[in-house]
Amino acid sequence: VREAVDAGASYRRACEILDINERTARRWKRQLQAGDGFEDQRKKSGGARRVPANKLTEEEKAQIIEVCNRVEYQSSAPSQIVPKLADEGVYIASESSFYRVLHEKNQLHRRGRARTPRTVMKPKGYKGHYVQARIPQEIAWYIKEDGSLNMPKLLDAFQQFFRENSEVWLNGFHYTEAGPQLLMQSFMQRIVNGSGRIEREYGLGRKRTDLLIL
Repeated sequence: VREAVDAGASYRRACEILDINERTARRWKRQLQAGDGFEDQRKKSGGARRVPANKLTEEEKAQIIEVCNRVEYQSSAPSQIVPKLADEGVYIASESSFYRVLHEKNQLHRRGRARTPRTVMKPKGYKGHYVQARIPQEIAWYIKEDGSLNMPKLLDAFQQFFRENSEVWLNGFHYTEAGPQLLMQSFMQRIVNGSGRIEREYGLGRKRTDLLIL
């Protein structure tokens, strides 16, 4: 340290470089100047550490264990016991001291009616593959198995439809020109919507015809 200081370094910086506490280095310096030499100060105390002033006595530890094992507290944690005691105007030790003493006595985990933790098995998952049966679809009477239109059946159906309705539309009203087209439209509407039929006509007027298809 002296060499570093003589070379221009500060006393604090020299102690940091040598990894020595500055106060320790100054104490050594005073001891050298007084001619006392370097005496291990720990030997004066017999190597014993100073006992903290707030260290719990055995009586206090026994009191903590006794309180924690009371019927009203034996299933409670220190974080619950200490506030309850404070509400009653009783103070024995801090919450951390309660935890420390219970840990020393191996009573931190389960006391009184506290149940032993049980392992809950995670339910097994099962994978399944279910194929819904295909709902059979009815094929329309005018559709062949290959999906094409059955023209002979359509023609027969239209002829029957024409015989049943043409007299009303062509002879009963003045539908000479529009009658066949309206009948065809009505028939196609019946094909689309199912078994519909011409129930009645309404809304007849000049250059206008409304149909009701059921």
